[in-house]
Amino acid sequence: MPKLNCLFFLLTFGSVGICQAQFYLDAYAGVNNSRVDIRNYPDELDNAEGRTDLFLGLAPGFPLSDRWSVLLNTQFSRRGYAIREVDDTRSQLRSSYLDFMPEIEYRPVNFLAIGLGVYYGAQVLEEFKNDDDDWGSTSELSFEVLTAGDFGMVGKLRFNYRNYFAFVRYLYGFQNISNLTFTNFDGEEVREVKLLNRSLQVGLGYVFDFGEAN
Repeated sequence: MPKLNCLFFLLTFGSVGICQAQFYLDAYAGVNNSRVDIRNYPDELDNAEGRTDLFLGLAPGFPLSDRWSVLLNTQFSRRGYAIREVDDTRSQLRSSYLDFMPEIEYRPVNFLAIGLGVYYGAQVLEEFKNDDDDWGSTSELSFEVLTAGDFGMVGKLRFNYRNYFAFVRYLYGFQNISNLTFTNFDGEEVREVKLLNRSLQVGLGYVFDFGEAN
C-alpha cells in the first residue's frame, strides 16, 4: 500500500514541471458496469449481481513525449451492486463517487493508447431501492452500507480518431468498502469479509487541444 500511495502522489503532482508544455483536455462519458468481489465469506454467495449506470469526466493531459502522457482524470461515477432475494425480488445499492484518477498513458501507434494509474473515489451519495420502488438515500437508515472512500488501480485501452476517442477501462479496488457486519448461516459473525469494487467502463470522448500553455 505505501508503494501505491507513492505512485498516486507522483502521478498527481509529477505534472507540475510540464505545465509550460503542450496540454489538452479530454471530455468523456459512458456506461459503468460494476459489481463487488466478496472475499473471505465462508458460505457461497450467488445472489450478488452487478448493475449498470453512467459516468462522465474531464481529464487534463500533459504530453511528456510523442508517446507518453500524464492524465489527471476527475470523474463522476455511479457504482454499486444488486442482491437477488429468495422470493426473486431485486434490491439495489447505488453509490455515487467523485473519482480522482491520475494515470500514465503510452501510445505505441497513433490510434491506440494504453493507460495505467490509480484512483481514489470519494463517496458523495448512497442510495437503495427494492424492485420498482423509487430510489431512497441510506441517510434515512440508521447506518451506511459502504465506506466513504474507495481506492485501487485502473487500466485502460483507448482508441483515437482525430479529436474523438473511445476507451475501455477497468477499476480494480483494493480497499474494503463495506460497513456491514456479516454472519454465516449459523448466525456467527464473520470478521474478515471484504467487499472490493470491480468496475468495467466503456466510454466515448472528445479532445480539446489548447496547444502551448502560457
